[in-house]
Amino acid sequence: MGDQLRISAFVAVACLVLAGCSVNTAVPSSGAGAAEVMTSRIVNSPTSFYISPDLATLAPKISYESYSCSAWSFPTNVGAALTQTLQSTNSSAFRNVVGGGSLNQAGQGASYNVVFTLDNFESRLNALPGFWSGTMSATSEISLHVSVSDASGYQVIRTIVDGDGNADVPGTCAAGSQALSEAIGKALKRVAENYVDKVINSGIMH
Repeated sequence: MGDQLRISAFVAVACLVLAGCSVNTAVPSSGAGAAEVMTSRIVNSPTSFYISPDLATLAPKISYESYSCSAWSFPTNVGAALTQTLQSTNSSAFRNVVGGGSLNQAGQGASYNVVFTLDNFESRLNALPGFWSGTMSATSEISLHVSVSDASGYQVIRTIVDGDGNADVPGTCAAGSQALSEAIGKALKRVAENYVDKVINSGIMH
């Protein structure tokens, strides 16, 4: 174990005495989906949206799987970043956004209703020892159920969009925050891109 991980181990002991080290970890939203929208596939019909509460409020606290940093945990704002990412994508793809969409019903006057619900979220964090220093390694996987119904409630699209990401950051246990932020951010970017590819650019909506 390198000197930095020895320091981390010492800090981890101190964290245990103090009931753990918790570092709030910001997750960046992504505008990548908006850039993937084909101009010929922009939807002109009035469209409402619904994002399920479990997705919008997703805020897992992620801990190391490695013993050397096991006292550390990282609360995240995944749901808020994912919601902003989807909203950014939708604002570029839909000309006429209508409020009031719900899980089972389109908003008043909407021709389509797009529903997002959480399928799965997983994120893992490990501390890898090195000769001079350690590396904090994070992976993340996100998948969503996305369905589109017309004004009568008839479902025209039902699919799963997913994304994954990974990041390695040199440093001590505290660097896990940056590793997680980067890994989850990459996963969100791929979710947005896959949403555009499977739903918006499909040409089913007009």
